Amino acid sequence: MGKFGIKQLSILAGLFALIVSFQNCAEQKFSTTGVSGGSSVTFGNSDDDAYGVVTQTNGPNCRSVLRNSTAPIKMIFTVDVSGSNRSGQSGTPATDPQKAVRGDSIRRFYNSYATKTNFAWSFITFAGTQAKSLLKLGNSQAMSSTIDDFFNITDNGNTPYLPALNETSAIINGDTSRTADTKYVVVFFSDGMPNPTVAVQTLTQNVTNIINLVPGRVSFNTVYYGQYNADAAGRLQAMAQAGGGNFLDTNANPTGNAFLISDLVVVPGEVCQ
Repeated sequence: MGKFGIKQLSILAGLFALIVSFQNCAEQKFSTTGVSGGSSVTFGNSDDDAYGVVTQTNGPNCRSVLRNSTAPIKMIFTVDVSGSNRSGQSGTPATDPQKAVRGDSIRRFYNSYATKTNFAWSFITFAGTQAKSLLKLGNSQAMSSTIDDFFNITDNGNTPYLPALNETSAIINGDTSRTADTKYVVVFFSDGMPNPTVAVQTLTQNVTNIINLVPGRVSFNTVYYGQYNADAAGRLQAMAQAGGGNFLDTNANPTGNAFLISDLVVVPGEVCQ
C-alpha cells in the first residue's frame, strides 16, 4: 500500500476514535429511557438538563418558584423501600429494582438545587414495620451522601404508611430553626397499598395533621409507581389532595416513570402556574 493510502487510513482511524470517544462521553452524562408509545426522553444530571420529560399532575407547576425563591424551603422525601421494589409479588415484576424511579429522580432534583443555600434536606425510608430518618433537615453536602447511602439499601419487607407519616410529622414538628417564612415540601413515594392495611380516612387525617403543624406552609405531594392498582393510586391521590400537593401516577403519565420532581411539587403559600 502506498504512502497516500496509509495516510488516509490513519486519518479515518483518528476520526473513528474521536467519534467513539464523543459517544462514550455523551453516554456517561446522559441516559435515554424508553417510554410507552415508542418515544424516548433524555435525562441529564439535573431536572434542567432533561429533554422530552412530561410530569402530568393536572396541578400547578412550581418550578420557577423553586428556582427563584429565597425563603427557607425544607424538602422531605419519604420513600418506600419495601420488598416489592426489588422483587415482584404474585408473578408481577419488581417495581424499581435499580432505584431509578426513586433515587435517580431525587438525585436529579437535588442536583438542580444543591447550590441554593435556602434549601434544607430530609430523607425518610419506610419498610417492614418502621420508618427511619436517614437525614433530618441537613445541608447540601449531607444530602449528597444520603442519596448515595439510599442506593445501598436493600428493599425488603412490608409497606408501613403510618410510621412513615409519623416520621414525616416528627421532622416538621421538631424543626427548631423554623422562621416565619419557612416552607415544607413533602414528597411521598410508594409502589402499592399500605401493609398493614390502613383506611383512606385514616391516611388523609394523618396528612391533614401534618400540614396543620405549620398552617399554610406545608405541602404533601405523592408519587405512585409500579403495576397499576386503583385502590393504591386512589389512596395516594387522596393523600395529596388532603395535603394541598400534587399527585403523580406514573402509569398515567405520558412519559411513564420518566418525570421531574421540579414539575411535581407544590410550594405552599405561593401562586404557581
